[in-house]
Amino acid sequence: MATLLPGPFTVEMYHKLGELGVFDEDDRVELLDGQIVEMSPIGRPHAACVTRLNHLLSRRSSADIAVSVQNPIAGIPNRRTPCS
Repeated sequence: MATLLPGPFTVEMYHKLGELGVFDEDDRVELLDGQIVEMSPIGRPHAACVTRLNHLLSRRSSADIAVSVQNPIAGIPNRRTPCS
């Protein structure tokens, strides 16, 4: 996993870079611990695990719970990951 730009970056800065065209939604990048890093490609073992986990969580969740697989999330702010 290669760091693409020197950081640290906040979530707001990360989204602003996308708006400015530094990268677009087809680029496989993510913000981890304030650094913009290239994401690893999805291989067969990963895809199989995601499918099984999605099936398990969907079956065991109540009808009013939505299981969202591999969508972006914003974590709880802490010292290491700047989220506002």
